[in-house]
Amino acid sequence: MIAQLGATSNVRVISRASATRMAADAKTPSIIARRLRASMVIQGDLRRATGRVAVDIRIVEPEHARVLWSDSYDRDAADVLALQADVVRALALAIRLTARRGAEGSFTTVRRVRPDVYEEFLKGRFEWNQRTPPSLRRAVEHFSHAMELDPTYAPAHAALADCYNQLATVMVGSGSPRQLRPLAAAEAIKALQLDPALPEAHAALGYTKHYDLKWSEAEREFRRAIELNPSYALAHVWYANLLMSRRRFTEALREVNTARQLDPFSLVVNTNVGWILDVSGRHEEAIDQYRATLALDSAYVQAHMRLAGTLAGTGRADEALAEAERVIALTGRTPSALGTLGTVYAITGHRDEALKIVNELIALRRTQYVPAWSIGGIFGAAGDTTGAEQWAERAIDEGSNAVAYFGAERIARVLHGSAHIRQLMAQANAQ
Repeated sequence: MIAQLGATSNVRVISRASATRMAADAKTPSIIARRLRASMVIQGDLRRATGRVAVDIRIVEPEHARVLWSDSYDRDAADVLALQADVVRALALAIRLTARRGAEGSFTTVRRVRPDVYEEFLKGRFEWNQRTPPSLRRAVEHFSHAMELDPTYAPAHAALADCYNQLATVMVGSGSPRQLRPLAAAEAIKALQLDPALPEAHAALGYTKHYDLKWSEAEREFRRAIELNPSYALAHVWYANLLMSRRRFTEALREVNTARQLDPFSLVVNTNVGWILDVSGRHEEAIDQYRATLALDSAYVQAHMRLAGTLAGTGRADEALAEAERVIALTGRTPSALGTLGTVYAITGHRDEALKIVNELIALRRTQYVPAWSIGGIFGAAGDTTGAEQWAERAIDEGSNAVAYFGAERIARVLHGSAHIRQLMAQANAQ
């Protein structure tokens, strides 16, 4: 609800996930405000009765926990989005905010949404935030059900696009990008047909354009998403990744740090901060960042994966292998986990072990989808140009998101002198 304040005014609004996490740990408004670097705290209580939703809202001055303003709102459950608009409008007036140019109409054009549709949407977003293959598949079920109940609910289409985009990545590795990314693009476009001003839909479409190697179109969509909602942290993250893939490291770090300011306790955001630091050559800072992320959640797999690679690249073989084995323990021998372990083996000189992982992944490809670059990255890490080129060609053919980072990632450096790969990249519409 409060996130809408960031989309309609020039105030910086901390993400709900980070605010909720902090509220669970900190007991006073002053501690919450200090840790989130916020100048005021908005608190609320939600009540739900048969067919009705009510909210009590208050603005608190953090230092002395003094209530500066409070009010209560009540609406039919089908008008929950209108209720949000009521609260945001009142908050904006209470703290004397001016609506951003072009955002004024969002207070008056709120549509009704069935409670069961909105509930399915919220359940889907919860699952999506876990970012594991099983949770993403559960999120797909929730968003699909929301769309069955109301095909005109644009946020569900945009959220489903987000799911397909993630499932198609090498790091998740659950399905072919050639199959999943067109589904993501179609859902994002459908969302924009229903609501051209939906930032999440523009960001989802930008994501597909990035990994289709349509750089300028991707940048335009990300910029539009940020223009519509400057407080949407993921739009900043995905834009930062696009900038990193184009080796625009200073801009990438600025964008990802903006995301961290908006969502300081997000595991996704913090892991991406570390990744961009690593790719831009700031390896020790990246290691510190990954460890800070794991201090928030020691079981977050993507941070362990990234940390393993960075430790291996900086010569810390034992620590890197321990992290890679941790990934296997957390996920099982999934393709992405095996790719991490094989890459670490290759970087640290355990070539026989790395080759065994390659053979295991090749065998898995006979029965399930395995991203080509999960294998190619191992050859790249071992400095095997021939093997890396062969699997890079397969990665290009399958539309792998890893291809976007061939010009930036350390393990893809063996490809930089390959005229063949450059030609394939040009044919794949890289701009």
